[in-house]
Amino acid sequence: MTDFLESTPNTVVMTMPPALNRQIIDRDLSPFFVPRDDKTAFHFLGHLPHQVEGQRWGLDHILERTAITREVCARVGVRVIDLFAALDTENATDFREHFVDVLHLRPRSYPLVAQIIYDNIKDLAAEPRISRH
Repeated sequence: MTDFLESTPNTVVMTMPPALNRQIIDRDLSPFFVPRDDKTAFHFLGHLPHQVEGQRWGLDHILERTAITREVCARVGVRVIDLFAALDTENATDFREHFVDVLHLRPRSYPLVAQIIYDNIKDLAAEPRISRH
């Protein structure tokens, strides 16, 4: 990762937001699952069967990768769009609000994610000013 970031100019890295958080990680989440035809449907991970151990492993993996990403990017001076922090569910009223399963965002949340990304890179998209000297 470091080699790539140091050799690729103008890179911006995003973290991955999960629906999972430390408050719910040890709970059986199956009571929160609803049928697929419901617009508020929520599932474990696509068609995979729910496993508490699987959700623990998944969150640990994402937490580890997020920490590595933040640390490496800070060290080499690469901008991070921290979607993990922006969509953190730990204090959310409903951890399912932006997620259709533990990893995938709901389509209705795409505009929010697009706005977060834009807010973090709009200075990169600014047109250069032409000097009139």
